[in-house]
Amino acid sequence: MSKVDELVINYAIYEDAVEYLGTTEVTLPDLEYMTEELSGAGIAGNIEEIIIGHLNAMSTTFNFRWKRTDRTRSFF
Repeated sequence: MSKVDELVINYAIYEDAVEYLGTTEVTLPDLEYMTEELSGAGIAGNIEEIIIGHLNAMSTTFNFRWKRTDRTRSFF
């Protein structure tokens, strides 16, 4: 079983890949695949089938350890 990080510490945040905004701690989202319930002839009951390549909505959290006070954006 592979191990996936749940938290990244001291992650540098840049605006437009140029302007340094600060250092943050990032909580990574859980990856949940979309599923479809299949039923039909020859299937005993129902089957939950993963739709390959499609993920449910995700959200992440940024907790700034330090940020530039002269730069503020709507997502802070």
